[in-house]
Amino acid sequence: MLTPAHIVRQSYSIALQDDARNIIPLNQYVHHLFDNGGFKELMMIYPWKCKAIIDRMYNLDPLYANRFLRKNGLENLMR
Repeated sequence: MLTPAHIVRQSYSIALQDDARNIIPLNQYVHHLFDNGGFKELMMIYPWKCKAIIDRMYNLDPLYANRFLRKNGLENLMR
């Protein structure tokens, strides 16, 4: 089952809460990893999809993107 996931957390940006560009469909397992520090694991499984998510994250909020990547141990992908 797919669930809507916010690329930039709702609690971080009120302005992006209802922005369609900020929502992607994810299955429950991937959504859990995405929200709970498992993005590095997802990068190993779905590198092309994760790179697209990172690109969109940078387009929406570059500061948040850097914070997210640092939190997930992916500093090498920071811009």
